[in-house]
Amino acid sequence: MPAEQPSMQEPPDRYDYWKRLAFLGSLLLAIIIMALSWWITPADDRFVATAYPPFVLIFSIMFVLMLSSRFPQQTMEGVTYLLMAAFILARLAWHYHAPGSLDERLLLLAGGHYWAVGVIIVASFIAFERYSGLWAGTLILLVASLIALSGIAVEFRDGGVSAQVISYLARIHLFLMVLLLATAIMTLAREQHRRTQIRAEILDRWANTDSLTGVANRRAAYHILRNRLPEAERYERKLSVILLDVDHFKTINDQQGHACGDAVLQGLARRLEACLRASDCLARWGGEEFLIIMPETGVEAAAEVARRCQAALSASAIEDQTISATFGVAGFQSGDSIEALVGRADRALYAGKKVGRNRVLVDGEATAYA
Repeated sequence: MPAEQPSMQEPPDRYDYWKRLAFLGSLLLAIIIMALSWWITPADDRFVATAYPPFVLIFSIMFVLMLSSRFPQQTMEGVTYLLMAAFILARLAWHYHAPGSLDERLLLLAGGHYWAVGVIIVASFIAFERYSGLWAGTLILLVASLIALSGIAVEFRDGGVSAQVISYLARIHLFLMVLLLATAIMTLAREQHRRTQIRAEILDRWANTDSLTGVANRRAAYHILRNRLPEAERYERKLSVILLDVDHFKTINDQQGHACGDAVLQGLARRLEACLRASDCLARWGGEEFLIIMPETGVEAAAEVARRCQAALSASAIEDQTISATFGVAGFQSGDSIEALVGRADRALYAGKKVGRNRVLVDGEATAYA
């Protein structure tokens, strides 16, 4: 079976990590602000005296739960958002309907509470993705507007409200509307850029990955060698390649079928990868040929790795097939092109085929490894 193709879904990245940190930071800030407000606000503020202590306790519990990661992050973020929204809107409603005129409470409303409404609108796009954030932010703005209208209606009933207050509140809500739209546009643009970047990365991975074995393909190997050869030339660094060919692979395909042959190549690739360093590159060069690129490695050390790979392939059957391979090893020489370096490994490989297969031969020293 072909190796699983890369998914077009978003791969794991640091976005969720930073998102979680943002929520933890917001929770901690909310706890500190509420605790300080409760401590310094006069006792005659019934909302602070009554609502703040339980909300401080609830938010502290939420902070500990999010910190412990015992519950799904998305669930915790949603619950935290709803609790914060409920608290902020309840506080806003309380001050609209508290004793006294709106003229007296206008400064406290504008400076002390509407900034929190703006924060929760922006948080809508952090807690929810794309259009869900827009709907949540719109709902917050709508509820805040209804609370303001209810407060103005009560003020009218009790003796009227000045045009200056209405104008000031209208500008505040207009600002919140602009904030909602601007945040929505920036969020959607960011997500579109992010998706485009992810799609480009996945397409690049497809273009450089062998679809059967999941290792690098010939195109990727060429790209790596184009970068490594000038480095080896300029800084006199060691660089070796190993070219290997599966012995009698055509017989497996002819007798067992191509499905078995494909499975053998997949198993072979996994065994070879287990023998290599993270800095090495295993690529399917073509058919049943594989190329191993080993930076910072001399030819003798590369030959030892080749022998280790040879032993790993012969250790046990793959798909009930006894597998062996012949290896050709070559080291970088000053002035080498990709074709020259791989060509020497290829000549060593086919020299090994001629003298019996299932062996490791080094360019220029073939007889020593026959």
